[in-house]
Amino acid sequence: MSDIEIKGGTLMKRSRNRSAISNVTGVNWQLRRISLTETRVAYGTVDGPPKDFVPVNATTTAHIEEPMDGKDFPFRIVTGTEELILNATSNEDRNDWIEAVKKAANPQNRTNDDAANKLSTDMEKTKLDNNDAAKNAAENAAKNAAENAAKNAANNAAHNAASNLTSGLTGGHHTSGGMMSGLTSSLTSSVTSGLTNAASNALTNAGNTSAAALELAAKEAKEKEAKE
Repeated sequence: MSDIEIKGGTLMKRSRNRSAISNVTGVNWQLRRISLTETRVAYGTVDGPPKDFVPVNATTTAHIEEPMDGKDFPFRIVTGTEELILNATSNEDRNDWIEAVKKAANPQNRTNDDAANKLSTDMEKTKLDNNDAAKNAAENAAKNAAENAAKNAANNAAHNAASNLTSGLTGGHHTSGGMMSGLTSSLTSSVTSGLTNAASNALTNAGNTSAAALELAAKEAKEKEAKE
């Protein structure tokens, strides 16, 4: 068995050798540091090492006592002919101490509780891991769905555009003002406009050149006449 502390704390301890006078004054209760292991319940001063102990074995019992000497939460630990009477800080604290003594007296119970606690911890960890995995899976699924939706939308849009263009090119003769007519009209208009602009620019340039030539010829004629 191990002497590793299972539970420790500071409690009021009732003196084993109390007198009638001390019982009246209450000096039979003293603050002590209590340390419980699988083999004993040791006690000593608050700031010192343990001075004495009551052994713990399969015969050890712990149970609640009625309030005594003005103490509201007393309990008794008994092993054979040896005993300790302690006072806890609350009913919950007393129940914790009694349960701890019972487990120390029967290590198998503590082993089972430790195994149960470990199983509970492992299950909680597995649950958290599963939650994380589910969250990641959901995020990935949402991301993939969004990407696929975007791709499908783009493909559909491209397909529809191609279909509309093909339909306009091949079926324009079936509809008034069809796409083919529109494309032909647009092309004719563009070509005509380009030719018109080119012709206009050429005429303008030619006119400007002719005017300059005439002006130069007139100037030379005047100069020749002046010399004669």
